[in-house]
Amino acid sequence: MNAPEGMIPVEEFAQKKGITADKTIKMIRDGFYTGRVINDCWFIDESEDASEPNTSSSIATDNNADSPPLTILFYVLAGLSLLGGIILCSQLWPDNLGYRDKWETIAYLPSITWLTIGIVEFALFTAIGQGLHYLRQIALNSALKNKV
Repeated sequence: MNAPEGMIPVEEFAQKKGITADKTIKMIRDGFYTGRVINDCWFIDESEDASEPNTSSSIATDNNADSPPLTILFYVLAGLSLLGGIILCSQLWPDNLGYRDKWETIAYLPSITWLTIGIVEFALFTAIGQGLHYLRQIALNSALKNKV
């Protein structure tokens, strides 16, 4: 069957957009697109084809979106934690051990402890920041896919 003037078959539209014909029909029924059924065949307005960009390219370009402020805060905290651990390690590092034999290991324990704490906090804050960044990307990509 030939498409009415100003309309294209749903299958053709869906293929251009990278979605299924069933999804397109559902979106027509939900009012997102303008279309209609003629003799058991679905058609969609040609104007819909130009109005909406392809979702795969929208998602790909949106992956470089800015990080949310909370993510940046966690990255700053990560850097400060590592820097603080290094500073405390250097301040607590024993310079002159008067007791060489028995207590040598214990003398280095506070400085190594603070360095380890700084590294662990750095890793933790960085992981939280990355997690928030990825959650934001998932939300943005889901919103784009649901829109189309």
